[in-house]
Amino acid sequence: MLSSIRKIFSDKTIRRFELDYRGDYYQLGDREERGITKKDRLIAEIIPDNSSVLDIGCGDGRLLLYLLQTKKNLKVYGIDISEAAVEIARKRGIDAECLDILKQGLPGHPVFDYIIMADFIEHIPEPERLLLRIKDHFRKQLIISIPNTGYITDRLRLMIGGRFPVQWGKHPGEHLRFWTVRDFQWWSDQLGYEVMKIIPVRGPFLKKYIPSLFSRKNIYVLAGK
Repeated sequence: MLSSIRKIFSDKTIRRFELDYRGDYYQLGDREERGITKKDRLIAEIIPDNSSVLDIGCGDGRLLLYLLQTKKNLKVYGIDISEAAVEIARKRGIDAECLDILKQGLPGHPVFDYIIMADFIEHIPEPERLLLRIKDHFRKQLIISIPNTGYITDRLRLMIGGRFPVQWGKHPGEHLRFWTVRDFQWWSDQLGYEVMKIIPVRGPFLKKYIPSLFSRKNIYVLAGK
């Protein structure tokens, strides 16, 4: 509770003064980021055995490797704009490609059962264009995780402290877009998607009941309409 109160008024230290997703950004994560997170485990629970999975913004391939280790007969493929990240993923045995999907799309790629975009779309300038492009590239579900700008601490920070929510880790320019739960439901509906399920990731126990207020990060499971 005390840490949450501090976040309302405190400033965050900038760990990087330049931001380059094509360079070594993915090698600068902290210990938690390099390990398997609760978010990774929750995403793995969604995907059954005998599935094909595309991870857009796969980073160093940690999530795909975890899926391969915990699921049977899985086919996985990763895409990322960072050559450094893709190189690490390949060293881990992940079939991955360096690709700017916003510019190049997915030419020649097969249709997958599931597409994952974990902590990704908030970093790009036109996520709408991306969601429209990938609509015909998955059969079952699209899985997206993003921070919740409607989280109670963020609301109080703005209301009491007069400060905008801080969701970045290393550089203020990391996040270009922000969504509350209601924002995301409306936004995805406008793009022809239906939110099938909301899975809270981080926050107090009330996150299970009111994820829009008490979950710092949510996983959205979407299907095409």
